[in-house]
Amino acid sequence: MQDFETKPNNNILERLNGTFRERTKVLRSLEISVGAQEFASGMQTYYNYIRPHQGIGGLTQAQMAGIQIDLTGNRWMTMIGLTATK
Repeated sequence: MQDFETKPNNNILERLNGTFRERTKVLRSLEISVGAQEFASGMQTYYNYIRPHQGIGGLTQAQMAGIQIDLTGNRWMTMIGLTATK
């Protein structure tokens, strides 16, 4: 068994897969392809801009990359509001 530091490894993709699986196992189905694309885009937004990550000190991926967006309060509603005004 390899540890996280040994290359090559697929730990990053396995973590992303686990995050998707946490959400999708409670869904009944996505009936149309547009729904699947919207779901994937929403998960990408959640993962990069809304979800704090333990491995980077509770920051989001966007914060770690230096993207400063003020998402105070309900992060989803704030993100939707910012998107709707542009």
